[in-house]
Amino acid sequence: VPTRYKAGVTYKVDFDLRLVSDHIGEPVETKVVVNPRYTEKSDGAIKENVDHPENGQAIALSSKDGWVKASVTFTVKADSPLRTSDRFTIFANPLGDANEFKNIVYMVDNFVITVVEPEKTEETAE
Repeated sequence: VPTRYKAGVTYKVDFDLRLVSDHIGEPVETKVVVNPRYTEKSDGAIKENVDHPENGQAIALSSKDGWVKASVTFTVKADSPLRTSDRFTIFANPLGDANEFKNIVYMVDNFVITVVEPEKTEETAE
């Protein structure tokens, strides 16, 4: 989903998640990862990072779990200079052999995205 982040800001995402099946309707276990995408500077050059798994916490679930509540936080790096490539994505990472690719059917609902305010210290409280 196209979006617009702010550099250096931490976001919290709460949502409901349901793993349905693999592509042929069989029950499956997997990990679902929130994957924010944005540009950042690397060695002085601007590059588009399209895979930020370090920002998302993997959510392990099974198709027998039904709807589950999920919550993750991530911080857009302070040196993220452009907003043209901002995306909010989620991907599933099926367990098993990498050569045995599976399409995963899952549903998401009830997204709430909030900005996490920095904690105030004695220095910032004034």
